[in-house]
Amino acid sequence: MIELDGIPYNLVTKDEYLDILQQAGFKNIDLLDISEKTASLCSDDCKRIIELKDQIIKRFGYAFYEESLLSWTEQKNIFERGELLAGIFYADRP
Repeated sequence: MIELDGIPYNLVTKDEYLDILQQAGFKNIDLLDISEKTASLCSDDCKRIIELKDQIIKRFGYAFYEESLLSWTEQKNIFERGELLAGIFYADRP
């Protein structure tokens, strides 16, 4: 388990997830890896946070701004390094 922004994630590997889906009766399982797109979206969010820095600090304080930027930057890095996979599973259930 890892925790990010105070949210616990009980992560499993791609193969473990595929096994779980197969055990649940799904067939023709396919995974669309969207990790690269997710990293790009995180990068866009980082840029937007920087653009809105003054407004964010004024409304929520510097600590919130700093934590938001750090959090989104780390999420981007995690996806870029391949430590976490973002994906969409497609499957049939008979």
